[in-house]
Amino acid sequence: MKKRNYLLAIAAFTVLGAQAKDYFVAPESRGTGDGSSWENAMKPDWNYQSGDNIYLSEGTYVASSIKLVNGVYYTGGFSSSAKGTDIADYDPESYATILTPNNGNTDVFLSLEGDHKTTETILKGLTIKGVSGCQVEDFTGSVLYLENALLTMEDVVVTDNTTTYGGIIVPKFSILKCRRCVFSNNIQLKECTNTREKGIGSILMSLRSGDDTNHTLLVMDRCVIYGNSFYDSNTAAWTEEGGLINGEKHGCDVIMVNNFVDGSGMNIKRMAGFLRMNTTSKTTPQLGVFAYNTIYNFTVTDQQATGTTVTLGGNTTMFLGGNIIVSPQDYVEVEYGEFMPDGSKQTNYKASYVKDNALNPTEGSTSNQCFAVGKCSTAEDVPQLLGAGYNFVGGRTMINKGNFWVEDWGRVTSAYEVGDNWRVINQSDIFGDNEPYVDGYVGYIAPVAGVGCEEADSKKIIEAWELPAFREHIQGYQNLSYTIDYLDDLDLTVDILGNERGEKTWSGCYDVTKAGSGIKGVVADGIEALEIVKIGEGRYEIKSDAEAEVYDMTGRRVAVGSGIIDLNGFPQGVYVVKAGSANAKLLK
Repeated sequence: MKKRNYLLAIAAFTVLGAQAKDYFVAPESRGTGDGSSWENAMKPDWNYQSGDNIYLSEGTYVASSIKLVNGVYYTGGFSSSAKGTDIADYDPESYATILTPNNGNTDVFLSLEGDHKTTETILKGLTIKGVSGCQVEDFTGSVLYLENALLTMEDVVVTDNTTTYGGIIVPKFSILKCRRCVFSNNIQLKECTNTREKGIGSILMSLRSGDDTNHTLLVMDRCVIYGNSFYDSNTAAWTEEGGLINGEKHGCDVIMVNNFVDGSGMNIKRMAGFLRMNTTSKTTPQLGVFAYNTIYNFTVTDQQATGTTVTLGGNTTMFLGGNIIVSPQDYVEVEYGEFMPDGSKQTNYKASYVKDNALNPTEGSTSNQCFAVGKCSTAEDVPQLLGAGYNFVGGRTMINKGNFWVEDWGRVTSAYEVGDNWRVINQSDIFGDNEPYVDGYVGYIAPVAGVGCEEADSKKIIEAWELPAFREHIQGYQNLSYTIDYLDDLDLTVDILGNERGEKTWSGCYDVTKAGSGIKGVVADGIEALEIVKIGEGRYEIKSDAEAEVYDMTGRRVAVGSGIIDLNGFPQGVYVVKAGSANAKLLK
């Protein structure tokens, strides 16, 4: 992976590398228009070179389509009144930078062709809206198509777009990392060419299948998903696979931590729920990681539905811990081995029952499942599971529609079989009548006091997450070993709001202990500018007599020292440096 370190500070700016250039861009050119400063901002031509840094002023940028350049960092969220080369006031919530198509686009709006996932491209602080691509041939997305690419989207809002067939975003043989992104009010339309008999109706993402050595990986960290829907009931009925996210056949891996998903009452129809990863072979296992997610408000009305809220294919190595995955519908508890009271298999779609806090199948029931693993034809196909439990679910959890159940799952290690791995509970039991609070950047729904508080041990979940046996197991598969780096880059010690997790935490994203992140206090302290000079790869000189403290954007102090600060080994991103009464932001 190509790495570049550049400085973002209040009083100092350094251009890195002889070939890499920094361009300041606005919707309309200013001054000389050469992009050398905000006063001379250039109008975007989108023809940049790998290694360039593109800083975009607030405003709306209109284009028929944009071919992203591999290895370029595109960063929006800067005020139109910024001066010189000052990029300290990055604030995408206040300074919206909007990319939108003109009326001429009929296919994908943004596209990126990479170099076999070896060079990172970044989209940061942008809003993408108003896209209505048709995908007239193969499914390539309407908002974004990736091929052999490594793309990070951070603080990106994807809203008010439509798609037909394959989802608004389609990664093929690619790695897509979404951090603090919002996906809202996007709509799935029925096939516009009327040539297909069925639709892979993923509203948000269709992950194109890989092979034994070339997987597609989706990483979602602290993202918010709400308000997405099918256009009408006919569109939902036409849809067969996916729901919001769909992995096509094998070779697709998904890592989700600290996310909030409101299904907005979406009906699980056939194989469509929130997420579906298709089956895979023994030689090409998949990875499914779910920790501290809240996924709720999906419904089931079709008695013959085979879809679930979350479905993973067989032969999937899984980490599961601290999730809330529930639907509004009640489950029914019956004694082990008994049929539903009316004895009809056709009405068992709302059935679940519990024995000794372990889920068991209701014979004949195929829907209202909450979490499922499919296509396990033999016991050897049953996936490897690691987790610390404390997952709240609504409806049934099952493997292969009844062939193998929770108690038969293989495990990487038995060291963390603690807690109730699947606590069957209804959505109203956790949230009551509380409604989600979503303002475009933060999703929050307050749990009912007392539910899950004592059971969800965040320490155990984090210990399991860091357990060497889990990581060694993944590294044993060539096609999965590359994901270890992305696990290391994810932090389970904070929730979606940036709060530190208490020892006893709510299952899902919400903490009983609301410890402040501290980042606002750091930014607010003092009014003096702080000069920072880059002196080497990952090393900075802090020009202050006071001891300097460096915080990441979760509020954790990651480094402290006088004079020289070494950030080698820390992930790229925004850091806050505080020394005495002065402070500055630093973009590594």
